[in-house]
Amino acid sequence: MSFRCTSGDQELLSIDFDAERWEILRIRDRKDRALKMTCCGADVTLRQTKLGTRYFAHAKKEGCLAATDPAEVMLAREMIAKAVH
Repeated sequence: MSFRCTSGDQELLSIDFDAERWEILRIRDRKDRALKMTCCGADVTLRQTKLGTRYFAHAKKEGCLAATDPAEVMLAREMIAKAVH
């Protein structure tokens, strides 16, 4: 789980997307599979926690040692990231 991913040479932050733009990004990525995880370069899937936090996740869980966090931790990380951003 991450708030960051890449698209070509551009870094994207999930906290920069409202619900409408998030859905547009999801549709675009389903077509071109251009989004990649920053930790390992794996394909991305766009997700949202039960608390509404948008984030990027590995499309396939195998091959990366990045940790997963509970929804409450993701919400806290999102609030901190937005405040810093």
